[in-house]
Amino acid sequence: MLPLDGRAARVRFLFPLLLGAAAAVAALSLGPGGPPAGSAADRFVAGQRSTTRTPVGREAAAALRERAAAHRRAIGVDAVASVTVERVEDRFAGLTYDEVVDRNGRGQRLALQRFDLAGRLLAAVRFGGHNPKRLAVVDAAGARSAAERHARALDLRPVGTARVRRGAADEWVVEWPRLVDGVPVPGDGVVVRTWADGTLHTAVRHDRPLAERPDRLIAVGEARRLAGARLAGWFDPRNAGEWQIDGASLAWVAPNDAFEPAGPDAPARVLRLAWVVRVATRGTLAEAIRGLELFLDAGDGRLLGGDVLR
Repeated sequence: MLPLDGRAARVRFLFPLLLGAAAAVAALSLGPGGPPAGSAADRFVAGQRSTTRTPVGREAAAALRERAAAHRRAIGVDAVASVTVERVEDRFAGLTYDEVVDRNGRGQRLALQRFDLAGRLLAAVRFGGHNPKRLAVVDAAGARSAAERHARALDLRPVGTARVRRGAADEWVVEWPRLVDGVPVPGDGVVVRTWADGTLHTAVRHDRPLAERPDRLIAVGEARRLAGARLAGWFDPRNAGEWQIDGASLAWVAPNDAFEPAGPDAPARVLRLAWVVRVATRGTLAEAIRGLELFLDAGDGRLLGGDVLR
């Protein structure tokens, strides 16, 4: 995106070719600089190495091998010939975890497990072992039952009501979305993917840290007003009839650089409670984007980032 500062007058002065055109939204940015609230000081910036792998000490590796071995039956692997253990730092995701990989005698991967630094399982993947011609296909109820069984065996402890949907070919996806005091945490929760016969493919637990909830929340009407004021400054007045606020709801979100190109390229690790304001487009504006989402801090209305729906 072009590094505009968000003030309409400067936008029109520097980029007159964008006036009245749907392409104007591609140059949106947040005015004040600085990283969004909740961001880490060393968040990933494009061009940097995002992932590093280092060996794990002998005692720690032995404990991880033992922990991973306890899950092998639940994952559905046997005849393991070798096991590798590594510490992985993923700066883009803001995660550090231990990864255990089981291989057969030919060096092919059988299973992968990831553990957080407290020893909790974060993810399990079973490689191979899928033959579509031999599957005894289960229905949605059977997939939910199988996913619940896999989650219990792996101690993932899902909470709430599962949602079941078809994934890729020959796959079921069973999700337990995370809610905190009734507010959704998009992207968090437990997800189990099974093959069409209910056998495990992948299982993932995601529960990112949350910032402290604000003592007082701004009203939804105030959030819509603040979003409207920003949008009016971003778009040329001749586009005023081509966008409208379509709704707003609370969610825990990761502050990002969607409207601040100079900011860190990775979303913040710590989530903040925000009003997610949805913006619909039409006419020439809709030719460039389908809509926008603005993340406004639920406590003071500051812009935390958002998303451009293309």
